[in-house]
Amino acid sequence: MKGMSEELKELQERNLAEKEESPKKQAESRHEPRGEPKQERPQNIPAPRERTEEPTQQVAVAKLVEPDQAGTKVDLKDSPAIERRLSTLQKEKLTEILNEEGEVLASFPLSEAFDGVSTITAAFAILTGGVVSQRLVDIAHGQGVREIYGIKVSNLTKKPIDLKVVEWDRHL
Repeated sequence: MKGMSEELKELQERNLAEKEESPKKQAESRHEPRGEPKQERPQNIPAPRERTEEPTQQVAVAKLVEPDQAGTKVDLKDSPAIERRLSTLQKEKLTEILNEEGEVLASFPLSEAFDGVSTITAAFAILTGGVVSQRLVDIAHGQGVREIYGIKVSNLTKKPIDLKVVEWDRHL
């Protein structure tokens, strides 16, 4: 019967021998063919090249969404009417541009609101089912908009004096 120290010595020797053999086996396996036949190309036919798609510049074009009903009006002096319309816009994820009479001039998806607002010139108010951002305020003020109603208002650092911005989150 062997002692514990003798068994440990044998185990260490076996491990050391395996470590020395494993790099040799790995080097040999790298140089051995895998068993797959190597296909040779005729020299006169060029190898196929990988096709890479060239990045194209995308131009944002706002899509005009038709209002629910022709001649839709919103009374801008009636708070419940504005609240109902904002609730609908929030569900549909839309932004509407209105004139002074409250008639819907255009309606855009939230993702295209910036482009859409910049295309309309006779706008008086904007109703959005999203967040009123500083960028929206800047674009709207440049187009002559006087009122913006939104679900939430982000941190506005510079709000023009003649622009009314109203948040309806607390009401909905």
